[in-house]
Amino acid sequence: MQTSLREAQPERETETARGRAVAMSSSSAVKGVLLDAAVLRGAVADEKLLYRLRFSNLQLGVLQAESQVQKTKEDWGLWDGVKLVVVGEKEEALEAIQRQWEVPASSSVFVTTAAAAGGASEEDKLVVEDKLKEKGWRNLVVLGGSSSSSSAGEDVLLQLEDLFLALARLNKKALGDGGDKLVVVGHSMKWSREKDFLKRGALPFVPLPQQTIAANHASLSFIPIQLDRPVEPQLAAVNLVLHKPTDEIVSIAQDPTATVAERITFSEGVQKLQRYLEANPQLPVVDPIKNIMPLLDRAATRNLLEDLGNARVSSRTVVRAPRSVEVKNLEHPQQLEEALLHVSFPTIVKPLMACGASEAHTMAVVFKKEGYEGLQVPMPAVIQEYVDHGSCVYKFYVLGNKVMHSCRRSMPNAASLAVSSGSSNSEMSALVFDSLKSLPVSFTAAGESNKNPQATAAANQVVEGDGSLDVEAVEAAAAWLRTKLGLTIIGFDIVVQVGTLDHVMVDVNFFPSFRDVPDVEAIPAFWSALLNAHKAKTLQTI
Repeated sequence: MQTSLREAQPERETETARGRAVAMSSSSAVKGVLLDAAVLRGAVADEKLLYRLRFSNLQLGVLQAESQVQKTKEDWGLWDGVKLVVVGEKEEALEAIQRQWEVPASSSVFVTTAAAAGGASEEDKLVVEDKLKEKGWRNLVVLGGSSSSSSAGEDVLLQLEDLFLALARLNKKALGDGGDKLVVVGHSMKWSREKDFLKRGALPFVPLPQQTIAANHASLSFIPIQLDRPVEPQLAAVNLVLHKPTDEIVSIAQDPTATVAERITFSEGVQKLQRYLEANPQLPVVDPIKNIMPLLDRAATRNLLEDLGNARVSSRTVVRAPRSVEVKNLEHPQQLEEALLHVSFPTIVKPLMACGASEAHTMAVVFKKEGYEGLQVPMPAVIQEYVDHGSCVYKFYVLGNKVMHSCRRSMPNAASLAVSSGSSNSEMSALVFDSLKSLPVSFTAAGESNKNPQATAAANQVVEGDGSLDVEAVEAAAAWLRTKLGLTIIGFDIVVQVGTLDHVMVDVNFFPSFRDVPDVEAIPAFWSALLNAHKAKTLQTI
């Protein structure tokens, strides 16, 4: 099985090795893991585990007989960062480990199987384990069973996937269990998102030096929460939960009379997690589902942002929400007429649900009333004013007390859409597009952007702003929004209206990837936000 583990970033290797040397000052904290090759079963779960270990800041090694080395490399595509400890044909495993493994024994963990494998006798296997233990190693044995993980002992793993949980328990025992020195963060998000954060060094198991500085000398250690397994024993070992529940929406009911919470059904795993958090309110979470809910419904977000203009966050710049109105459907002329009293053309139509379904990103710019006839945008929806903004949207990211932003290329002014298509507003009625794939830069691009990777890349390009942004005013709005929502990590979009220079907040979302801003600034801010959330919750419960 060929994996994607070769997606290594060589420049991070030196930094990683340096981080292991200074982070987690206790001599018994885990800094290296040596896997017996017999524990690797060729399963997808193993591939994920190896990928997580690759970016964990742990020294990772695989113990393998010399005759099997080539096969191991072919099966797993092992990267340069793995220490392959090779046992020669006439060599004992213990001798090979002592000769090739560089991490101190007191900081090393050996992971093996319950049964002898690879031609070794049960007696030889036990000798290796006993000798390593005598030298200060910790041994973890993988049973490969299916019972509840609560029945596993301190040195026994029912599944290899339990490895990070076991390592976290070992470190908490070595460093103290109160979270003063080590804050274990249990994270849950879709795999593609987790891979992105892992590659950027945002979720290390062993804290990096810059994390310790950013976190005011405390340490954060990240482990994955497996929602398909019992959550109680996992969450008992963590000090803070970081999750993205919108990655786990399984269905959305189209009931206009129901609340947002009533319409959305999360996966069973998220529901288990939510029940645990409700029963254990002392456990900090970034962020509570109830605080996220207003951002999943564009009408609820619109109602929330109505107070933004009245808040007058700036004495010199207007920061406001777009003028908008909710519509149940577009088939009743009277309802449409009443809706259009609140907004003027051109308008942009967005589905009511902001995430959780592919159709949530099907939108349309409508230039005149006829454009609403047969409009292919899911209902119910929100009709907003289309704000001319010079093709630049400012992406703001709130990470605790830190606010950062970038400028990304966006849709052009309404008149430019018409000019670029060779028509005029009087001829054009509506433009439908998928905002998740790319934003159209012209009337014809709406149909082409989904098929043209270059168009998508151009639409997502980070560009320079025109100098019209009032950063101080938007930062004040960010502080207002964070307090209003009670969230730690938020993203929102600001466009500066041509002519009036109004700063219009056109979109708000929870836990963005903040990829547009440099990781050297964003990742430490991310760590600090998590630590401060843990500290604030801890002070509340004292």
